[in-house]
Parts: sequence; C-alpha cells; structure tokens
Amino acid sequence: MPLFLHDDGRLLLPTARRIWDELLSAAVVIRGYLEGDEARRIFDRLMEAAEAHGKPLYTELLALHRERLTRERDKGEYAFMARPSRSSGSACQRYVITGLPSWSGRNMPGGSRSSARHR
Repeated sequence: MPLFLHDDGRLLLPTARRIWDELLSAAVVIRGYLEGDEARRIFDRLMEAAEAHGKPLYTELLALHRERLTRERDKGEYAFMARPSRSSGSACQRYVITGLPSWSGRNMPGGSRSSARHR
C-alpha cells in the first residue's frame, strides 16, 4: 500500500502509486536521506497515515483469516465426529484378521523345533 504524504498533511494516493511504479521499474539513485529528529517526525506522520489508511484492509484480511480458521475447525470437528466412537470399539477391534497361522504351544516361533513336523 504505497502512500505519499504531502507536507501539508494530504495523502496523495495516485502520486504514491506513480512513485511506487517508477521505483519498481527504473534504476534508483539516492541523492540524500533524512536523519535524526526530522526523520523520526516524518516517520511518525507516515506511520499514523498508514495505520489510518490501512485499517479497512487489515480488518478485511483479519475477517477472512478468522473465516478460514472457523472452516478449518469445523472440518476437523466433522472429521473427528465421523470417526467410530470408543464405546462401539475402535476400528481395529471391529475387523477380524484371517489367514494367519495359529501360534500356540510347541509351534510358537523361537520354540522347540524338535517336536515340529517336517514334510
């Protein structure tokens, strides 16, 4: 949001846009800069103008951000509610795994192999 603050306190937005476009498209030669109290005074005036002029944009962005957070929270709650509840058992408890060997008694892995039948 480019701003140009005239010495008499007016904000000149078209001028600010024009200067901004020139700064982006041309080589810039710095001829001097401000220091001390004068720099601080001008900075403070520009900061006040930027805060006042940018407040509607900030408010709009904040509202959009909050809407997005609400949507994300709602999606998360929906996904959580769609999960099976613990009272009905977890997803793993509801499925029976078949086709695995029965490991009991002497046929357990690491157990005695002498009693196991080999073909």
